[in-house]
Amino acid sequence: MRLFYLLFALYGLGHVYIFIALRRIFGGGWWQLPAAAWLLFMVFSWFFRLGKPVDGLGELMQAVNFIWMGFAILLCYCLLAADLWVFALRFLAWLTKADLLQGAAKILTGARYLPYAFGAGLLLFGYAVYEAQTPRVVNVSLATTKLPAGSPPLRIVGIADVHISSLIGPWMLERMQKLVAAQDPDILVLAGDLVDTDMSRRDADAAILREFPARLGKFVITGNHEKYRGLAQSLVFFKKAGFHVLRGETVDVGGIRIGGVDDSIFSGEFTPDTTDVLRILPETPGERFFLLLNHKPYVDEQAVGRFDLQFSGHTHGGQIWPGILFTSRIYGVEQGLNILSRPDGRRGLLFVTNGLGFWGPPIRLLVPPEVVVITLRPQEAGTQ
Repeated sequence: MRLFYLLFALYGLGHVYIFIALRRIFGGGWWQLPAAAWLLFMVFSWFFRLGKPVDGLGELMQAVNFIWMGFAILLCYCLLAADLWVFALRFLAWLTKADLLQGAAKILTGARYLPYAFGAGLLLFGYAVYEAQTPRVVNVSLATTKLPAGSPPLRIVGIADVHISSLIGPWMLERMQKLVAAQDPDILVLAGDLVDTDMSRRDADAAILREFPARLGKFVITGNHEKYRGLAQSLVFFKKAGFHVLRGETVDVGGIRIGGVDDSIFSGEFTPDTTDVLRILPETPGERFFLLLNHKPYVDEQAVGRFDLQFSGHTHGGQIWPGILFTSRIYGVEQGLNILSRPDGRRGLLFVTNGLGFWGPPIRLLVPPEVVVITLRPQEAGTQ
């Protein structure tokens, strides 16, 4: 919670920074009152509506709010870069006493350079919207002795963090469906945070999700946003979408075992505990390849070696750079494939995906959305 309040404070300060930049360009005048009102409304309307169900006009307002949020964040990046560049120029002019630098420093007033920063903010926002709409395919090939020799490779497509919302609906889901279908999955797994709005009126979205192909089955777990939006309606939506929900249970399919748990936010709410990873894992490595679905990329040291691969999301890779630097520090793992080990020599793998959608602002910056294709193939005798 303290992190949330810190981010909210920084977001509010960013709007103060934008207002100051506007004053440096236009000076005083009548425009200040409506500009200040808009900036205050954008800050506090986001705060009061965060995590609350919206519909109708509320969804439209939420969309406007999140679009503005994305632009405001990137605009602050550009304003800060411009101010730092001008500060460096003026410092060099003072240090060197060079006539050319001193002349440039006098010319570069806020009224002259800040409009270019606003233009750069718009361009950067446009690129970030484009990046959020342009998923990449990440291919991971794993050899295992737990598939019969000579058996065909098993293609597991993993996605997470779709966040169906006021800004992610049928038109985006149809594009996602085509991308997933192009990977020809045997199994599709979705590691939580599929929903992010009132799902009682999203039958069109469920119909598109039903078309996501998977020859042997589609499996989903809950994330923290299923809690925020209501577990009951989320589970109904999962069923409509054609997914098998794994809540502290395992299923055997395609020669492997898939286990899934509820997000840790549900800890203690159900008996038996549907968030307890250790409860569904074998005491010792089993004969079947064990794929564990866990929304957050936390790994209990006792669990390492009892599964072969954990697939997680939640972090979005920070979504907007340099957020990835903080998520890596918070969770202690990197995006992509991580090798886990214990002092006794047991090992396992963890894949942390950037996710396929976005939360909040409809942008990504240097952290593209992704579909992960995990190809399991039998390991030949005598090979590593």
